[in-house]
Amino acid sequence: MSEVGGGTLTITIARAEKNGREGVEVKFADTGPGVPPAQREEIFNPFMTTKKTGVGLGLSIVSKNCR
Repeated sequence: MSEVGGGTLTITIARAEKNGREGVEVKFADTGPGVPPAQREEIFNPFMTTKKTGVGLGLSIVSKNCR
């Protein structure tokens, strides 16, 4: 989501169970323009960014900790 593309961000939180363990599930959804097809293969790679400032580690860190 960007100032140019806009959109609405929705966050839902619910109790969850996985492999017999209780926890919390957090879901993020938005109505923004989405990730361009050319970037979809790269967005979870470390240091990939489209921003002028930033290091591109966010999605790489999250994807490794959520498996």
